[in-house]
Amino acid sequence: MARSPHARATPPTPWSRAAEPRLAAEAVAARNAELAVMRYRAARRGQLAAGGDVLDSGKMLGNLHLHDALDALEASGAASSPDPALRLRLGEVLDELERCGAAAPVLDGVARSEAPAALRLEAWTRLAVCYAKLARPADEIPAYGQALALQADGAERAVLLANRAEAWMVSGDLPAAIQGYRDALALIGTLTSFEVPEHAPTTYWGLAVALDRSGDVEGAFSAVHMARVYDPNDRRIHGPGWFFVPSYDEAWYGALGAWAEARSASALEDRAVAYERATLEWERYLALAPGTDLWLPIARVRSAACAKERRQVEKDLAARATPGPLRPAEPNPR
Repeated sequence: MARSPHARATPPTPWSRAAEPRLAAEAVAARNAELAVMRYRAARRGQLAAGGDVLDSGKMLGNLHLHDALDALEASGAASSPDPALRLRLGEVLDELERCGAAAPVLDGVARSEAPAALRLEAWTRLAVCYAKLARPADEIPAYGQALALQADGAERAVLLANRAEAWMVSGDLPAAIQGYRDALALIGTLTSFEVPEHAPTTYWGLAVALDRSGDVEGAFSAVHMARVYDPNDRRIHGPGWFFVPSYDEAWYGALGAWAEARSASALEDRAVAYERATLEWERYLALAPGTDLWLPIARVRSAACAKERRQVEKDLAARATPGPLRPAEPNPR
């Protein structure tokens, strides 16, 4: 799930710092935290072009910068500061450190305060994402509603709509999820040619899974096809700005994607390879999902249907490899 642009804190004036020593200490903490967060974001940008051990080391370096920011904020008493921008920065850092349980009450306090609209928008948006990570869709859905009431940018509204649709799907409300994804796609269609490829793929993927779970398999395959028009290698749903809720949902996306590939491949060999991946992903979902999972019954049906198609392709391959019966030689003419 993508994030909205970070809000910018307004520093206190020299006169206010002189009149209130606490403001001076908070200003120093805010500056130190800002510098540490900037270093963290620079490290994250460097990860986009890296992989493997380089990626892991970049993440570790980024976390060190975040801990520097957290130390500065906690030393200044940011959690109880009257400055909502400082509290928002604390919530942001806790969120980035994957400490959503601690970030949520901080962000909630800013979101419900009399802070400027830009700060409340950032707080509601981050709070909704925290609720997603905490598996609290009942809190996540209204938080996105509050953020949408404050967000005017079309691209960011599309992200919020798609994320709320995801929360509806997690909660089991497929009609609302499907409509939410379609609302997001309608808005994405009004964006610039540079923005559409950034937002369309993950939204189409979410729609594909929602349609599949609602029983519309062919519609799901069509949505996967549209996602791959913009992102042929599925990089968006495996990039740093996306996460799966629950985490094992990745197997459903993988199964559906491989199945769509198997259905569309022209060569039997390619179809067989894709079907193998698809059936393995369905098996992975079935192995990881708990017995209480909402979608377990339909996953079993999908797994069986995919396995049946795979067996037919394997039979076709075997038949093609088996030589036909030998015909008697024609007599030689004299």
